[in-house]
Amino acid sequence: MALKVEICLKKPLKKREMLLLSRSKSIYSRDIIIRNILGKPIPAGEHRDESKDIQILLEACEALSKCYLMCKDHNLSSPVYIHQSGTAMRLMTALLSCSEGSFILRGDPQVQKRPIAPLVDALKTLGADITYMDKEGHLPLLIRGCNLASHGTIDARGWESSQYVSALLLIAPKVKGGLRLLRSRQDGSTPYIDLTIEQMKRYGASVVWQGDLITVSDTPYRLPPQITDERDWSSAGYWYQLLALHPDLSELYLPGLFFTDSLQGDKTVAKLFEAFGIYTAESSGGVTLSKRIPTDPDQGEVPTIDLSHYPDLFPTLAVSYAMLGRSVHLVGLRSLAIKESNRLDTVLSGLRAMGFTDGLRYDSDTFSYDGTPRNPSSTPIIIDSHDDHRIAMSFAIAGATMPIGLTVEGAESVRKSYPAFWDELSKVATLRPHPIPSLP
Repeated sequence: MALKVEICLKKPLKKREMLLLSRSKSIYSRDIIIRNILGKPIPAGEHRDESKDIQILLEACEALSKCYLMCKDHNLSSPVYIHQSGTAMRLMTALLSCSEGSFILRGDPQVQKRPIAPLVDALKTLGADITYMDKEGHLPLLIRGCNLASHGTIDARGWESSQYVSALLLIAPKVKGGLRLLRSRQDGSTPYIDLTIEQMKRYGASVVWQGDLITVSDTPYRLPPQITDERDWSSAGYWYQLLALHPDLSELYLPGLFFTDSLQGDKTVAKLFEAFGIYTAESSGGVTLSKRIPTDPDQGEVPTIDLSHYPDLFPTLAVSYAMLGRSVHLVGLRSLAIKESNRLDTVLSGLRAMGFTDGLRYDSDTFSYDGTPRNPSSTPIIIDSHDDHRIAMSFAIAGATMPIGLTVEGAESVRKSYPAFWDELSKVATLRPHPIPSLP
């Protein structure tokens, strides 16, 4: 059922609050793929409280496991449905290509609009048997699993989605002769590839990234003595945003989140929000965020922030700078066009709905705000999330700091990455949910 939620400032409020985060989707999704390659899949039913993306990936892998038992005849194709999950689309395309059986990989209309050709083309150079069943370059795919083998070097430089690279790397230990892949560290979302490599190493893989060349041997994975369990830094960004914007809150505690030893690239949000006077203290159980006067406040220069490696932080930062009336220049945004929505467009639409009608400049790769104050609206503010979880959450946080507040449509989209978001936000904001019945 669709959902819209009204959000506004909550009074009175404790100065300190503890907020719970979801498990890191980036780390856990890689665990799921590697565990399936090892033949030790994680049961889907044991993790009903996980994000929608993780649930979809677990269920897709469960369908794969059933195919091992039931679909020995390659004339039968097992359906694998990945709903709206771009993560599952990319990771499962690679995993199915080297798995025993024949599969039809499909998803909702929204995800079938997202490109998959660079990954499919790369897999075909390894010998994968993949056929487009409808539109070239998009799902649905007919995938006949087979043994893959290395036939030279794959050039992944300039690929917009780092998940194409991660998908190839994760299956590389199953590829005869391993994998040689070209990828520049200047290409976008490098921290996510670093995370993939480190996670593979934890499972015994041999991976080296030197210069532009990533080399993976065909040394098999093995189970590590301990599985990593980290909370999600991308989701933590919304609570940094809340503390920066909120007139009353002074401290937040996020258990299960770690900075020093974290593999997650989005932990850079901790450094970025120091510009707003939000500081991070790490303890054995998590991190504490506190608000104070910045030690190095703006000296009148407009900051330029390159988000090419951290694109998921764009909505959080854009809304924060606008709400605080602080000028900013954000660059490295090209990959936003292939997210759950075109995030540059949806953030701009949301800011305009809030009254930021002047002072915004943008193109396909950049976003600038010159500090022009918003024009208060005489009508209720309604934000269309376009079913994009990161749009819904970043604007909901803004509403939680406003006396009049706003309404987020498509509020159910947060299940994709942070199912408990509304429960946690209700600790620090007034919420009025409105279920919207489906049309007959």
